[in-house]
Amino acid sequence: MMARRRTFSEQTGNAIGFTLAWMRDRSKSVELTSPLVSEIQEIESDVYEHVRKSSVSGFSDVAQRTELYRNLSERLSRNLSLGNELGAKVETQIIPKLSRLPAEVSSKREKFDHVEQVLRLVKDIRGVVEGFEKLKVLNDDEKDPVALVETLCNCEDISETHMRSGILCCEILAKEASWWREEIRLTLIRAWKRNFCVTEEVSELGPFVCVKVGRPFESEVRDFITALNKAVLLDDCINWLASQTCTHLLNETMNLRRKVTERSDTMFSVRCITGDQEEEENGCNFVAALSPVVEALEFLFSNLLCEETAGVEIMQLFSSQVAPEFRRKVKDELLCAAVPSDLASLVQFTKLMEDFSELEDRLVKIGFYKDTISENAATRVEELYASKKRDEILGAGRELTKQRLRNTVTVMNAAGENMQVSENIVKIVDLLESTAQLAVDAAGKQPLVSATAAQTIRDVIEVYVTLTPVFHSEEFSSLPFLAAVVRNDAWFMSESLISAELFEAADLVEKLRNFGCDVFEAQLKSQCGSMRDNLRYDGGFCSFAEDPKRKGAELGLKRTITQMKGMHAVWSNCLPWKTYVAALGFLLDTAVEEILRQALTCEDIASEAANNYSSLLRSTFIARLPALFSTAERTVDNVHDVVTRLHALEEFVFVLDAHLPEIKTRWDAGRGPLARAFAAQEVKFLVRALFQNTDSRAKILAAIS
Repeated sequence: MMARRRTFSEQTGNAIGFTLAWMRDRSKSVELTSPLVSEIQEIESDVYEHVRKSSVSGFSDVAQRTELYRNLSERLSRNLSLGNELGAKVETQIIPKLSRLPAEVSSKREKFDHVEQVLRLVKDIRGVVEGFEKLKVLNDDEKDPVALVETLCNCEDISETHMRSGILCCEILAKEASWWREEIRLTLIRAWKRNFCVTEEVSELGPFVCVKVGRPFESEVRDFITALNKAVLLDDCINWLASQTCTHLLNETMNLRRKVTERSDTMFSVRCITGDQEEEENGCNFVAALSPVVEALEFLFSNLLCEETAGVEIMQLFSSQVAPEFRRKVKDELLCAAVPSDLASLVQFTKLMEDFSELEDRLVKIGFYKDTISENAATRVEELYASKKRDEILGAGRELTKQRLRNTVTVMNAAGENMQVSENIVKIVDLLESTAQLAVDAAGKQPLVSATAAQTIRDVIEVYVTLTPVFHSEEFSSLPFLAAVVRNDAWFMSESLISAELFEAADLVEKLRNFGCDVFEAQLKSQCGSMRDNLRYDGGFCSFAEDPKRKGAELGLKRTITQMKGMHAVWSNCLPWKTYVAALGFLLDTAVEEILRQALTCEDIASEAANNYSSLLRSTFIARLPALFSTAERTVDNVHDVVTRLHALEEFVFVLDAHLPEIKTRWDAGRGPLARAFAAQEVKFLVRALFQNTDSRAKILAAIS
């Protein structure tokens, strides 16, 4: 480390970055995109090619080597002067314009001190050639790079300079010949540590030699090495400058917490908030807020751009990193926020956009923007307004969909029946209707706004269908009431689309209804499964038929009726009446089917069990069904119309209590009510289970066909 700390300009111009060779080894973490770096890499390839050829020809002509260095120095002279000039400008002109530079500057300078250590690892190309020539004499037949390195390190009569330069030559040739492998690198580092006591810090940078450069090539080699460094330092300097500009110039000038409000005296005024202090800038619109930024960028580019072509390249590299972020901030934090919320104000806002286009033209002129936006101000205002409204509407729809479903209101469906829907869906429907009205109002003068609003209606519906299961599936899967609410919500929205003539989303009506029906159907299946489990408790009717003392059948019937009473309590006032009747009828039909299925699997039914079970079915089950289809406002006159299998259950109860002649009369040669409820084989099965094998039973079985 040097005793005197260099100035920032000297450090920037002479010591920012590392050698290209080291940067190449670190290519995974550092991406070099500067055109200057590409040129230096080409020059470096030329040097390696000369070194490779010299290993064959000897390359002992001093004049030829001097010419090589001179050509390299001339090709790199422009980069040298540019690096010095840029370092001075960053120090004296650009940095003072970046407000409130952070503490990173001091750490940056400490990094420059470390760079000085790396810069001492200069490559002595003449020593490489001589070292390799000496190595060829020692081992002319060996072609393996690892073996070459080991031979060189173990040979005692080779000078330290030749040994080091020979190691580097092995590395170069191994890369040129595609022999390079990981063991080469490890061998070189081990050789360094063993022979030259190289520190861990330096050895990790790569196997590069540190030797004294002899005349007459001292100045040329130093210029060459310095130019290599500056190609990388220039890239690093521009990256750092772009980062500082984004952080301190753009962010602080535009202010991330800027809010745009509307006032009667200053339309589209900008309110800046800094910490807990809030100040309103009277008469300041977004164009006025942006003007200082444009002026700062003009100043910055006027200092970056010099007469030489490389200045343009640097400016392009700088703008490629800053311009995209700048455009994003302008759109998201100024333009979109400043767009008015009503169509009537767009005309006045368009005038401001014309002024803003002039600012963009200034940025194109200095080269910060490659090109300006081709659309006129009115078109851009329309796009911004449409985008802003779409984001607002979608955001509102998303938030309403995520809210809880428990708060409900009563509405009337298209059939004139009352049903309960969530408050959220009412607000979503209002949102859709207002969006449809926006599409109608903008259809003439703002076709893009109209088309965007129409598409937004569809997007809100898609968001509802997609997010409702995500946020509420656990609730409507476990709570029958909420499953009914989701079904009602979907149908209410679909009917609203039809009644409001929202033809933009007419094809989504079926999707909404299918979604609501799927949610409610899943709940019905869950209730059916629970009901079957109740009726099968402790063996159900089959165990009761064998032992009338067992209470499984009785408990199953009572639990089923209790479950149906619960559905009546939560659904009768929530669902539309016809939907409720159909849903409860479906559940009771499922219960009846399960009772009859169990009965038709019992091969022997005791007389006492038959009498007790028939009495249990009448009093516990059948007698309580009418109450399930009745409310204070509505009632079902005939339960048989909605519970289609109830007639079969009543005929089963009749058979349990009847005698053989009564069963024959009830069958009536296949024309009686028993024949309408059961097939002949089912009646025969019940007769065999209930009655002993006698001649009377045989005659009855023969009559049933």
